[in-house]
Amino acid sequence: MNRRLYYYPLAIVILAVLFGLFGWLAESTSIRWIALAFGLALIGLALGLNGSMIALNTDRRLTEIAIALARIEDLQQEINKEQQQRTNQGPPVIASLQAMSQYYMEYLNRRKEEDKK
Repeated sequence: MNRRLYYYPLAIVILAVLFGLFGWLAESTSIRWIALAFGLALIGLALGLNGSMIALNTDRRLTEIAIALARIEDLQQEINKEQQQRTNQGPPVIASLQAMSQYYMEYLNRRKEEDKK
């Protein structure tokens, strides 16, 4: 997640703390309670804003992941179709060294059996 998503709630919380300090140091009791209540409201706003930013970012990421998975599934289907076409056209393509070595060992075993006969 981007760091800039945390700047807005952090700035609001700092502003709320400043209002709280102003209210705590104020001489008038009405200003004291209003500043503290306003500071708490700002903290609540910051928490709500942060939660909505996280939710929107999570939804965006989930959408990107779903699109990527759909692309991967399409590519897998295309690969499977090509592999089926290649198996129908001729010998299969050996995909890994392990499969190639297994194929070679089977070839050697067949040659040994033919030599024994």
